[in-house]
Amino acid sequence: MGIWDWIKNFFGVQHDDKQGVSEEELEKYRQSESELNAKLDQMDRAYRDRERENYVPMTEILPSESGYTYREYTGDSLQEMLRKAQESYGARYRDKAQQTQQSYDSRRDQLNVQAKEQTDKLRDKLLQNERAYDSAARASDGSLLDRGMGRSSTVQAVRDALARETEQANDEIAQAHGELLERLKDETMRLERERDQALKSLDLEHASQLQQQIERQEREYADEQRKIREYNESVRQKETEYQKKRQESIEKQIRERDEFFRKQAEQEAENGYWGDKAVDYDRRVRLALEYYRSVPKETAMELIARNDALRSYLGHDYGKLIAQIAGA
Repeated sequence: MGIWDWIKNFFGVQHDDKQGVSEEELEKYRQSESELNAKLDQMDRAYRDRERENYVPMTEILPSESGYTYREYTGDSLQEMLRKAQESYGARYRDKAQQTQQSYDSRRDQLNVQAKEQTDKLRDKLLQNERAYDSAARASDGSLLDRGMGRSSTVQAVRDALARETEQANDEIAQAHGELLERLKDETMRLERERDQALKSLDLEHASQLQQQIERQEREYADEQRKIREYNESVRQKETEYQKKRQESIEKQIRERDEFFRKQAEQEAENGYWGDKAVDYDRRVRLALEYYRSVPKETAMELIARNDALRSYLGHDYGKLIAQIAGA
């Protein structure tokens, strides 16, 4: 049913199709009617903006980002931790081993100094004995000659006696020196055994401490990874619950809003607009009436019939405009 058929049936307005408005006549009002539509559109937008100001969507109340944060492991990798442990304990081991070796070297050097000192003393003592022997032999030779006992056999016998005494003294000195060197050698060997045992103990201690540190760090690393996994799992559960409740709240708000508008539409269709909405739509109707009353009635009715946007801007009050223009 066309607009004029609806008007004739509803308002009893007679319209002669033979006296239709020409396109030339309608074209005169295209620009001004477009300006009317622009004003009505502006009013409609302003009204909807005011409605939106009073409505906060659940998507803004409950943002998509829950705010929960996952933990990330930022420490060294297990391999890096173990490498550092090996370096640290290796450095300690080398320091202690060096100290042990230095202690041995110092005490060994002291023994070597003692051995050299005793050898030097031995050399000096033997030299002294040799000189004493020569001096005694010359003195003995002179004494024998003075006493008329300078026969070669007598001189030789005295010299042999002095030589035996000197040799015996030298043997005693050499024996004592040898015994001292042997004691120093034994002491050096004892120090070597102590050093070797200390280094062996140090090796075992180092290996044990390093292994304990490795096991401790492996436990700590595994414990930290477990804590992160458990924490992130709790966050994941909270995130899932949040997103679930958020979606439920959004859907609930949409359902409630749809139901509100459905009931509102039913009430408006039956009783018309009320409150601020009635005031706003009444202003739209009065604006449209002011314009269309300035246009010849037939032309106004034809323009209204062709203005598809007008029904949307005026809503349920669209009929009021037609009724007042048709009845003018």
